[in-house]
Amino acid sequence: MIYFLAEDEYHYSSESITALREEYHLKEIVMFPDLDKIRSSVESGKAIGFISPAMPETINPMFKSTNFFEVIELKNRCGLLTTGQERVGISETVALKEKLGIQIHKPTLTLKDYGGAEDLIEEAKKVWIKERYGFTIKGFMLAGIPGTGKSHFAKCMAGETNRFLVELNLSQIMELPDTIYRIGLIFEYFINNPGRYIIWIDEIEKMLVGEKSIQVLGTLLTKINDLNSVGNGQKEASSLFVIATANNITDIAMRFPEFTRYGRFDLLIFMLPPTEENASNIFNLYINKAMEKFKEEKFVKMFKFALAGELEESGSVAHSIQENIISSVDKEIRSSFISMSETEILSDPLFIQIRDRIIHDSIFTFNVELFVQKASVAYGNYTTANRFIYTPAEIEFIVEDVFFTHFFRPTTDFSGNEYNARLIEKYQPLQVTMKSALQKMQGAAINFKKL
Repeated sequence: MIYFLAEDEYHYSSESITALREEYHLKEIVMFPDLDKIRSSVESGKAIGFISPAMPETINPMFKSTNFFEVIELKNRCGLLTTGQERVGISETVALKEKLGIQIHKPTLTLKDYGGAEDLIEEAKKVWIKERYGFTIKGFMLAGIPGTGKSHFAKCMAGETNRFLVELNLSQIMELPDTIYRIGLIFEYFINNPGRYIIWIDEIEKMLVGEKSIQVLGTLLTKINDLNSVGNGQKEASSLFVIATANNITDIAMRFPEFTRYGRFDLLIFMLPPTEENASNIFNLYINKAMEKFKEEKFVKMFKFALAGELEESGSVAHSIQENIISSVDKEIRSSFISMSETEILSDPLFIQIRDRIIHDSIFTFNVELFVQKASVAYGNYTTANRFIYTPAEIEFIVEDVFFTHFFRPTTDFSGNEYNARLIEKYQPLQVTMKSALQKMQGAAINFKKL
């Protein structure tokens, strides 16, 4: 007997029911059947089908272990969305989160937002070139010290390849009683529903605790291997692969070496800190990002505070900006600006003119080359050969600190030796504080390409 599994309400309309009856030569299709309806339909001897949004085993567990039904899953008319969800404007990410109980992202970042690591980007491009020519992608395993950009890479890769980023939080899933079933359900959903996805397993070493870890790992290995068969002759196949990350690969390499053998993923990468040249590029990337964010989000707040004469730090660039703003805005229109919303101010031509002029006059400067040089000398005995002492995440934090100091603290000579020396002493790199642990981690990543 045929059992139609349908989530989309369209499939319960008279138009769809009629079409299904004709296509499958059925006398009748029973909606939302219970056990009594199924029993009476069987006794009638007629060619009757059933349709429901729930699997047959939810009606009675016996249907799970038998071949009583031929289950046919009907696709939603609007891709990932039902017609009802499409009609009320529910986003695909929200719909998937509600259905599967996991976080779904649609990143706007691309590899242009991934500073430095040109070698890693080139390796990544090779992988999706394989996809273009019909090869199946299994994905990436990224290891390395915290802050080297593993999670950021997953987000940029999703945006670059126009994919949903499916965040598989194993720590949360392993707390559920039906862990194995849930993992299988998630993989099967994305395999069987056409679309472009990355299944992102972040900090996978956190799953290596408790009695379930071996069973969960076995399930993951099976599901990753199954990705090889995705797209075999299917008319509408999904395009998905896995990005798994780990801060510490040591336990995985010792307890589950099969997870990191060659062929399990397309690439096994141990992410090192950037080279000095790439570190300079990362500094400049985050400086540019900080300035753009300041223009779009922070300056409008400063503008309103300045008009009210409430900016703090009299010796700072912020105070100078306050004087510039007050002198640029007539008293007659000053009160109207104060009463406007931030969104309205951002689109006001006078505000844009004032903002761009002031930012140009008080441009943020930081001697990146000097900082990189002095940091390399100060910590030269700690870093890996030809690598910079700070990770990208540490660089981002330093830029935020210096940027804030520039605008909201007494004026400082950011290009001077004294300031750079204080900054380097203030932020001790992870490579210094975790030196012995990092050496063990690199030793465990024998099969990994170091980039």
